[in-house]
Order: sequence, then structure tokens, then C-alpha cells
Amino acid sequence: MALGIVAVSISNLLLSDIIMDKWLGFPQVFVLLPTGLLLGFLFLLNHVYLKRVPLENDLGCWVPFASASIIFVLCFCGLAYNFFPYIVWQKITIWDAASSGNPCGLSSSAPLWYCR
Repeated sequence: MALGIVAVSISNLLLSDIIMDKWLGFPQVFVLLPTGLLLGFLFLLNHVYLKRVPLENDLGCWVPFASASIIFVLCFCGLAYNFFPYIVWQKITIWDAASSGNPCGLSSSAPLWYCR
């Protein structure tokens, strides 16, 4: 799982200069650095805990689930930060999608709506 997250993170940085500047720009790098450190800590925590399982009285049985859940949320927030304000990368922004244009242009469930 960690290798997949690292691969996606590196590929997102290489996808565009805009994304690289968002993550590695001067003030942002200090604000976003704790995200990477927290991910590394959670992976290390899982690794250490799962090497010692089973523990007496199921002590800490919630640790792998909680850390995996936090890892998922952090990765989702990172992707949302990468692509904001775009819904479709460099094509449709949130504001374009919310405008009063043709509502069937963006939706994949267009047959459910009556479009004129």
C-alpha cells in the first residue's frame, strides 16, 4: 500500500508544474510537510504493530483500522488539494460545473435527467 501511495504521489507531482508548485512551492512545503510525516508515521506504526500481533487481551486491535482510515482520508485530501478547483483536470472547474449551462454536459447520469 505504501509503495502505491508513493507511486501515485510522485506521478501526480510529475503530471504538471502547477501541481508541483502547489506542493513544493516556498510557503506550502512547510505547511504540507506534516502530511507526509504523518503518513510515514502511520505506515511505521502499522508495521510495528502488525509484527507484534497477537497481543494479550487484544490490546490495540483498533490501531490498524484507525491508521488505515486516517491514511485513506489524508490521501483523499491530498488528491483534492492537487486538483482543486478542477473537476476534470484543466478542462472543467467547480465553478464551470455549477454554472447555469447545459446540465447534461458534465453528468455521466445524463439519461436520468430530461435535457432539452
